Amino acid sequence: MNRDQIQQHVAKAHKRPLSICTSDGHEIKVRHPDFVFFPPKPYDWEFIVFDGRGRGFEVVDVTAVTRLVYRSPVKSS
Repeated sequence: MNRDQIQQHVAKAHKRPLSICTSDGHEIKVRHPDFVFFPPKPYDWEFIVFDGRGRGFEVVDVTAVTRLVYRSPVKSS
């Protein structure tokens, strides 16, 4: 996948959580699409995923992304 494809899929998620799967088998769970940050071009080889809990972030190499999976929203009780 390339940066534009990833950005389009993240935007399509709207308010749904999603998972970003990488070539090494890692699954990055994204609680909300707003927690994914794409730096301006020409810095388009990486993007940042914040954990949404204030505990940290992960820098993701665009070339390592193999697929994005939309997940069902977590229902609050």
